[in-house]
Amino acid sequence: MSETTNKSRPELKRLISRRRLLGGGAAVLTGIYLPLARANLDFSNPDDLLTAAVKLRGTLDHRMVIWWMKGVRYGVVKDELNPLFNMLIGSFSRYKEIPGRGYEVKMLELGYLTDLETGEPLDQFKNPYTNKV
Repeated sequence: MSETTNKSRPELKRLISRRRLLGGGAAVLTGIYLPLARANLDFSNPDDLLTAAVKLRGTLDHRMVIWWMKGVRYGVVKDELNPLFNMLIGSFSRYKEIPGRGYEVKMLELGYLTDLETGEPLDQFKNPYTNKV
């Protein structure tokens, strides 16, 4: 991020600090529980890799998982970041193991793109790199 972007978006500094704090806590907890997970999964086995991917995104016990994200979508050209729009995204998913075949997933995702300044939903977006709407 350029200094100009950080100064024009002071909330980014606060979010990064919070993200670092949460990441540190997650690293501590991961260190406690990761050996148990590794004992049960063989990452050279494609079936175990699929199970690990499902565990990262959902749960193995058929419960619904609700996930959301609020952030800014950036365009990147060389070493320059340019904020394009805000994103509000939510997901509802449920995974079910199909023995011998993998997993079935049922998912609903909703996403809104909003204006950087007003926060209003975008009806159209003009790409600053191509000038196309």
